[in-house]
Amino acid sequence: MPALLRKIIITFALIVLVLFLALIVAAWILGAFDSVQITETSGGPYYFISFDSRSGFQDIPANIQEIKNRLNLPLETELISAAMIFSNPMMIPLNEVEVTGGLIISDSIYVSSPLRLIRIEKRAIVSATLEANPSIAIFKTYPALAEWLRKNDREYKLKLPFIEIYYNDDKVTVEMTILPLDAK
Repeated sequence: MPALLRKIIITFALIVLVLFLALIVAAWILGAFDSVQITETSGGPYYFISFDSRSGFQDIPANIQEIKNRLNLPLETELISAAMIFSNPMMIPLNEVEVTGGLIISDSIYVSSPLRLIRIEKRAIVSATLEANPSIAIFKTYPALAEWLRKNDREYKLKLPFIEIYYNDDKVTVEMTILPLDAK
């Protein structure tokens, strides 16, 4: 084998190795290798501020930022970024899922159109929590929830909408309201 060809092959192999390692490190940083914590608990009560309209997953960050810009709240008001999911991402393609990005607050406030305020009552939920970037979390939390639902015979005992909560420390929680086992 000519020396030049050998150098090209070695250089190519090193580049592929470096790119592969960079991909693994990026996935690790984004939380792709973290495990999902499933908990059956209660969620709420709290308030969800959003727009009247629904959109896709790609619009969630822009919607949240626009809502923050429109609200005139005291600085000490705790705002938690979130999304309300109106169709089941475990059953339909992600590009067809209807969502609205918004904010969770603990107390009721007045909002004017095009914003709306929804009270989320205390309810029985199953939650999936993952320390990961939200773009990674959706691909790990929903399959983990689907597996939990299947194992606990709860697949058809869910109530939409689902709530995704995006904490500031790159922790994502998906809350699904679960109906009692005897509910039809």
